[in-house]
Amino acid sequence: YARALAASTDVQRCFVRKQLESALGRRLAGDEEPLAEVVQLRASAGGGTLRALFEAVVGSKAFSTLVTEATP
Repeated sequence: YARALAASTDVQRCFVRKQLESALGRRLAGDEEPLAEVVQLRASAGGGTLRALFEAVVGSKAFSTLVTEATP
């Protein structure tokens, strides 16, 4: 069962979106679907490991231009 889940593109897509949302600290906007697709492709090209996914996330433009609110 675990192998079937791991091989599912729907599960992979969902996992990538959740990791992106966690890293960005917000939900993805509808127009950010291409970002999730690029991250998924890069992670797959990197071997499909968690490390490859995290590298794809932190290497994304959305992550590198992350804006945070200043605390007083």
